Amino acid sequence: MDIQLGRTVKVTIKHLALRGAIYWFVKRVPTSLVKQYGKQSIRLSLKTSDLRIATRKAQAFAEKYEREFQVALGKSDLLPASSATAASRLAADHSLDTFIDHVAEPARVRHAESFKEKREYVYEEAQLEDFLTPIQLATFKLLQSPRHSDIAFLLSDALNLYFQTHKKGNNEAFVAKQTREWNKLIESIGDIPFDQLSRANVRDHMTMLGNQGLKTNTIRRSMNTCRAVAQAAITERESDKKNPFARQNIHSEGDDAKDIKVPTDLELTTIALDLLRTPSSAASLVALIQIETGARVAEIAGLAVTDVFLDDEVPHIYIRRQPWRDLKTIVSERRVPLVGIALEAMKLAIKLPRSGKGLFEQYARRRGNDAASAAINKRVKTYGITSHSFRHASKDRLREIGSDKATRDAIHGHASGDIADNYGKGHSLRLMQSLLERIELPIHIALP
Repeated sequence: MDIQLGRTVKVTIKHLALRGAIYWFVKRVPTSLVKQYGKQSIRLSLKTSDLRIATRKAQAFAEKYEREFQVALGKSDLLPASSATAASRLAADHSLDTFIDHVAEPARVRHAESFKEKREYVYEEAQLEDFLTPIQLATFKLLQSPRHSDIAFLLSDALNLYFQTHKKGNNEAFVAKQTREWNKLIESIGDIPFDQLSRANVRDHMTMLGNQGLKTNTIRRSMNTCRAVAQAAITERESDKKNPFARQNIHSEGDDAKDIKVPTDLELTTIALDLLRTPSSAASLVALIQIETGARVAEIAGLAVTDVFLDDEVPHIYIRRQPWRDLKTIVSERRVPLVGIALEAMKLAIKLPRSGKGLFEQYARRRGNDAASAAINKRVKTYGITSHSFRHASKDRLREIGSDKATRDAIHGHASGDIADNYGKGHSLRLMQSLLERIELPIHIALP
């Protein structure tokens, strides 16, 4: 693809094409491999309109497919991820003896019979590479391994074991998130036997994620997920294998992180007044409640009607698990007073039409918090913030009035142990109310 820089400079970027506003990866398949791949070129949407991100992604795909082509052309001993997975699956179906009897020996006979003369000589002298495909040859080598009995336990099996032993193994959102990150690893290196997973594999995977344009903090979160899956497999199988994800360094980790803008009280007031222009919007009401409570967007968007206590001595919400929304941690369960615009917004929210148990019906579903976050972020984008900025602002505002850390943690769901048990009840709820009233915005809503 040609990029014009100024009047005289033209730069050619390989493997990129522009369709509308989105960049695509394009790479020709070698002529001798067209039949095998079933197409003359590889075309993949890079799902971005940013040239820099597209260039990094295209480079990563180009390297991946070039390795595959080299293997398919017999110019490399390395197996692409798809072939490694196929070899592992084939090995899981055989012992060394059955593989020789049912795969290798018939292939050897067919190879010898393809010669009109000297068939016996060809049969006797043939090397494995002469009659086995690359995948079959890789399978044979796996079965020859001293630990071939462990071959049947693949990376995909490790993930299944993780869910079988994890307390959230039946939680759809949790399963989807963990599966997404582990499958990235499998797509990168193949569904290989778990015991063959090495630190080098992990480093290669991290490099691939980086080449796709992911931030280092995002890569770290992915590695933490994978480390937990790997550790479960090691522990449950009583293996002496070291966790290959442990103590992995990420080059320049955190250097690419963007500073989160924390809005001032004046900016919060301006934003709140803007949100109040659409008082029947669920997204606006969620954001208004966030501003005064400092709660996470998922915690507010996922409330049930029965989690709202407007008629109590201290009006408050009870943030707890619901069928459609889990909590981030155990100590995230808490009661938080409603003051100022959060209280008035909740009075509007409770009157919204609904047919189910969710306070905000459109968000009371799986991944509903993602929809709420996207809607709020769209509303506040012009202010250079996100929905999570309200939480940071609440922490700063409470800190500035000299509130103690234990109370702040109880309000925001960071408390632990006895603190979590004591706060949110009786005088503690009133104490939190008095602190939140000291930082409430100077906005008053006249409700009908």
